[in-house]
Amino acid sequence: MADLIQTMEGALAQFSAGEAEQPLRTVMELGGSTSFFGVMPARLRDPAALGTKLVGVFPGNTADGVHVVSVGACRPDHCEMAPALVARGTLFVDSRAAALVESGDIVQGIAAGLFGPDQIRAELGDVVAGRAAGRSTPGEVTIFKSLGLAVEDVAEC
Repeated sequence: MADLIQTMEGALAQFSAGEAEQPLRTVMELGGSTSFFGVMPARLRDPAALGTKLVGVFPGNTADGVHVVSVGACRPDHCEMAPALVARGTLFVDSRAAALVESGDIVQGIAAGLFGPDQIRAELGDVVAGRAAGRSTPGEVTIFKSLGLAVEDVAEC
């Protein structure tokens, strides 16, 4: 684990110093000028590492049964989702405590009176461990709002 954390720390430092190769990003427009899918690769030479970020943006997709994964916007003054979508959906988060103070999607919706803290059904870890229910009906709109906790990066490795 210590090696992994040290490697991640070094990779982030190299990336911040501009030492990562970032080839041309591929962006495909999907069904109009507001929807797209992007592939953003990056590579380090030492240590040899390759990573790819996939980004999909579908602002009009609020149909019944949709699942939205929102990663980022981790400041109370930033949003990535329409407040009405968050109010309509069943919300899952990586950390309830962090989401209630850091996620603009949640903080601003609560401040506007669109929903309360109880809009968060559960933390993802509780769903995975079977301590909380996930989707309850096929038509339910579900949202996973992630603030990008370091423990998730470690769990993915």
